[in-house]
Amino acid sequence: MENRKNLSQKPYLTGGRLGGRIILDSSGRREEMLPPILDKLREIESAANLIDLNHRDHLIHTFNTYLLGHYFTCSSDVLERKIRVAGFLNKWSFIATAHDLAYPLEIFSKQISKYLKDVTKPAANSNIKMEFNLKNLESFVSAGGTDYFSKIQRYLDQSRIQLDIRKYFVKELSDGYIDHGIFCALLLEKLFPDYQDITEVSSAIALHNIDSKIEISIERHPLAWLLILSDELQEWDRKSSGRSELPPTGIDICIKNKRIKVKMASDRQTCILKEETIKKRLDFSEIDFGIDIQPMIKRY
Repeated sequence: MENRKNLSQKPYLTGGRLGGRIILDSSGRREEMLPPILDKLREIESAANLIDLNHRDHLIHTFNTYLLGHYFTCSSDVLERKIRVAGFLNKWSFIATAHDLAYPLEIFSKQISKYLKDVTKPAANSNIKMEFNLKNLESFVSAGGTDYFSKIQRYLDQSRIQLDIRKYFVKELSDGYIDHGIFCALLLEKLFPDYQDITEVSSAIALHNIDSKIEISIERHPLAWLLILSDELQEWDRKSSGRSELPPTGIDICIKNKRIKVKMASDRQTCILKEETIKKRLDFSEIDFGIDIQPMIKRY
């Protein structure tokens, strides 16, 4: 039986306050602390659209990512069994809403690198590259005797995910790039030390932007697997000054016969690249599942 989700409805919650409305816990701490950070993301993205025409929304994207992940786990018995771990809704709402909180750091690093490349290009033998040195990084990640890098690393090791998270992050800094997923994970560890599942949440966020040959297993880290899948497929309503925006009606996602079937109002090459990216990053073999992404047939 085919399961479908009508993705044509735009979210009713907009702006920085949407985060606090979907990630409530008994203490209300997340409702209190995350909205101001989301508001800052909104402010910076408004300016980023004026500087980089290819920049696209990451704020409403978080809410749509939450809805899409929720749809996947409600539309497949297999995905529901594998992913809906104890406390799933609480953890997933936290992960989806917070996963791009630190994206402004990536905006700045990309813009500085692009500027250096553009202005030095006319000069002969010029190869200026940027390198980040986050002063006091070690003291930031080692509050109260707890090393957040080591805390996340232990969770990855227990999940049998072969990644040296500190080494990867520092290498990216030396290449002039701040990985927003890892920095966000460290920030959440620092802001929410009393949340008992914080490292399960933070490690999923740390993995979602990793550019490496690591293939994430649904058995080893189901929430990271879901975040990467939902993050990659959430392409509609991502406003941009320079890119053509994919409308809600420009994508159709359904699950049928243990396959995620996607139709996008994009050219064939874009669909092929998106499918290849997802298959490269996620292991589908453990659940005998698959994904097909095809261009949407125009109707006249």
